[in-house]
Amino acid sequence: MHQLRQAFLNLILNAEEVLRECNGGNIVISTRAEEGWAKVSVADSGAGIPEENLHQVFYPFFSTKRVGEGTGLGLSICYGIITNHQGRIRAENNDMGGATFTVEIPLAPTGGTKKTTPKKKTGRAKGQ
Repeated sequence: MHQLRQAFLNLILNAEEVLRECNGGNIVISTRAEEGWAKVSVADSGAGIPEENLHQVFYPFFSTKRVGEGTGLGLSICYGIITNHQGRIRAENNDMGGATFTVEIPLAPTGGTKKTTPKKKTGRAKGQ
């Protein structure tokens, strides 16, 4: 769970950084459950992602920042975390003019959980 938190934090911080460069704007975070998936979208009203870069944003070391301003690993690490949780992540441009990153994580199955039998206590105190 800690890794997922880090991935979402990275998406939000990236959106915040873009908006700082644009002198302000909005970040919209939305959640929903749909067809067995938990879906979380982080959208900003920044400048968006050039079409030629959309398919590259999750590649390690890909960055549009100036040299020394980033490693190009943040979105790659997010991709790894999300896929390690059997999830998916995608980037697209949105109607606000910015970018939207959507994360989809499979929901845990409900019902049908296996019952476990508790272990019997011996009645002895520790150390006896």
